[in-house]
Amino acid sequence: MKILKQFLSKNPERVYIHNLALKEAGFEPGERYKYVVDIEQQKVVILPSDNGEGNKICKRKVKDGYKPVIDIRNQKALSIFKGSKYLQITVLENEVIVEGYVESEENENTSIFNKIASKVTGKVSKKTAKVVDINQFLKVKKHAEVVLSKKQLENAVGSNNHHMSFEDIAWDVSASSNKNSESYGFVKKALKNLHIPLQVVSLFSGAGILDFAFKKAGFDILYAVEKSVAAAKTYMENIGKHIHVGSITDLCKNAIAKASVIIGGIPCTSFSKVNMKKRLVDHPDFYLFKEYIDTVKANENCKVFMIENVEEFITSMDGYIIKEIQQELSDYEITYGVLNSADYGTPMIRKRAIIIGSKIGKIDLPQPSITDKEKYSTVAEALEGLTDDIPNQLDFNSHKPLTIERMKHVPQGGNHWDIPEKLRTFKGKFSVFHKRLSMDKPSISLVHPRKSLITHPLLNRVVSVRECSRIFGLPDEFVFFGQDGDSKSKQLDAKQQQIVNGVPVNLGKAVANAIKKAIMQFNIRNKTATFQKLDFSQ
Repeated sequence: MKILKQFLSKNPERVYIHNLALKEAGFEPGERYKYVVDIEQQKVVILPSDNGEGNKICKRKVKDGYKPVIDIRNQKALSIFKGSKYLQITVLENEVIVEGYVESEENENTSIFNKIASKVTGKVSKKTAKVVDINQFLKVKKHAEVVLSKKQLENAVGSNNHHMSFEDIAWDVSASSNKNSESYGFVKKALKNLHIPLQVVSLFSGAGILDFAFKKAGFDILYAVEKSVAAAKTYMENIGKHIHVGSITDLCKNAIAKASVIIGGIPCTSFSKVNMKKRLVDHPDFYLFKEYIDTVKANENCKVFMIENVEEFITSMDGYIIKEIQQELSDYEITYGVLNSADYGTPMIRKRAIIIGSKIGKIDLPQPSITDKEKYSTVAEALEGLTDDIPNQLDFNSHKPLTIERMKHVPQGGNHWDIPEKLRTFKGKFSVFHKRLSMDKPSISLVHPRKSLITHPLLNRVVSVRECSRIFGLPDEFVFFGQDGDSKSKQLDAKQQQIVNGVPVNLGKAVANAIKKAIMQFNIRNKTATFQKLDFSQ
């Protein structure tokens, strides 16, 4: 890494740097910041504040514009250099390092050092501004250092007279190294928030289709919870054994594993237009969203949460649900909207409400990867190469002759209105009933095939579990199971419900990648690699 400028000083009682080399290195007045300590390396690192509070770097006007100013004068902060006899300040392309040194033995070159050392005010002559190193002149050993990353100081603008200081730390090296000290606990707490691992807790996990998408994006699923025994079996066989089988309402929220990301598809039955008998507050599942909120609030490690549901989840009752989430989780910056899975390469028109809450800065919903509807993936592409020996391909219902006769009248893209009136069994309101898929178009949003008689584009039967899975974007290796001991018809019913409850894989991956990108940018910005050796367990 290129050294832009290096300063030497015999005055560790105050560090005050204003020099155009800082600007050349990319330092700009402004952004709020906080401090943590790397105890092993005796290093203070300035990090951006995640709550908008803290100090700012300032600027000093000069003829050719301004010079960024770094001023460390808080006595409690300077105690990090307690015992240092010399300071060396190095301006690099990406950071500023302030190092404290003590003499390791008698030095004969002290006078030489005194001639080249500056007052660390930025007023360095051309002769003394050359890159130098204290080890060239004195026999010393490093005592302490301060590191300031340019990436963390470049947004806001400070006043001309405001000086940055280390107001946020109140410990010296000896106190920091005492693991029983109050300051050590503060440092450990600060460091816990520094590195955000790609780890997930999954709620209302179903068969694990959303979890599968997050795994494909690089996340580790630490814990999942699902009430359905059959869905949990499918989850275990495809995702892992870390799933708790039972209702989230029976769980102590504090006992759920801690993770930086919480995801979940809250049951949508109470919000769906298809369910006309009991909707919204009349449905027993309506208030399950509060269980999700309580779980997020109980997890102090959670930095990002994600919810998926039907469109009506964010519009029903004048937006009651989203308002509740915003109010109860007000410490998160919340983004929400409705995404169409076909826009992300899924051969299905399926619109889902996506809500993302973040403590690490706003996370925008992912942009569509396909913007031309003529280029949407089709059912034909999804079903290509299917054979009966592929798991779940023979999982479909058999039909009575009259049902088959009705199907014969429905063309691709048609529905029960295409059936002669004398053969219809009811005057339905939903055109999705008896809907036959079109080979050359994306599928409709799949619901339970048997209950709505979602028909194969070429055959007179409902679509199979594997055909639904292909449309959702799952690989053939992802196999669906029913509950052991149940009848074949009940097991089939469970498999059909599991797949249509899921999130299309490409849509799930797009959301997961948006969250992953935000986390990785946060980690890079906060220089987490510096702290990999520290204990994060507290």
